[in-house]
Amino acid sequence: MKDQRGAESQTSDVFQTLKELQSLRKSSIKMQIKMNNGCQALVARFFGYQTTMDEKSRKKVWAAAGKVIKAVEKNKPAPFPEDFRANPDDVIAFIKQTQQARIGYDVYRAGIESRMETLAKTLPYYSWFASKKGFTAMGLARIVGESGDLLGYSNPGKLWKRFALHVHKGQAPSAYTNPKWRNHTPDDQEWVEISNVRHRRAEIFSIVDVGAIQCGNPEYRALYDERKAYEKEKNPEITDDHAHKRAHRYVAKRLLRELWVEARKSQDYCEHQGIPARSSEAAS
Repeated sequence: MKDQRGAESQTSDVFQTLKELQSLRKSSIKMQIKMNNGCQALVARFFGYQTTMDEKSRKKVWAAAGKVIKAVEKNKPAPFPEDFRANPDDVIAFIKQTQQARIGYDVYRAGIESRMETLAKTLPYYSWFASKKGFTAMGLARIVGESGDLLGYSNPGKLWKRFALHVHKGQAPSAYTNPKWRNHTPDDQEWVEISNVRHRRAEIFSIVDVGAIQCGNPEYRALYDERKAYEKEKNPEITDDHAHKRAHRYVAKRLLRELWVEARKSQDYCEHQGIPARSSEAAS
């Protein structure tokens, strides 16, 4: 009995640690993005960037600032214009300093992700997840880092809701982030909850995008293509991007459901419930 409690405590520590590390990982990424945007905004300002400019002019100046930054980071001559509103040497020094700060976060994040991968490989359903082309230990670590223990969800629907993939008032939660589709009132508590977990939907979409679409996982890629075709057939006026998003969401839900099933079949869960472990064949 003592050993069983110890094992449960150890497993619980894995889930908690993954959640903490995932939080640190995301914060590191946000810091890097802030530094990137801050650096480009400063350089763009010296190009004459103004918020009162029309959209085409703003994009042109922003792109020019980006070219300068890339050139400096690659130790190539930077295309500073003659009317640049600052000393190029000072700006180059600032860009280099920002680059070094980002590199520091790269090293820190690599260490965090290495620990996350090691922990993910201890999970009983890791082998199943990793057997899928395009899905890695890091992908599983990110999912569990957002969800916690999968056995804490009594059905897949609750796991979908955790990742904002469920349907609310006849619409996918992603619709509520778009002003054109938004259909909610300020006191709609469900909307408040959806707004607070949009980052989780972004995480699962990123994992599915790499595994199913970019790496061409045969099972999930076929599922994606079939669903996208279905959405277009159902609504001929739907845009390609909207059909893509619907198919994306469909595949994400399927992946999470199958992962939830594998978690329920895991030896740890079966022992905890006092039932014999089920094989994949028996459960399918």
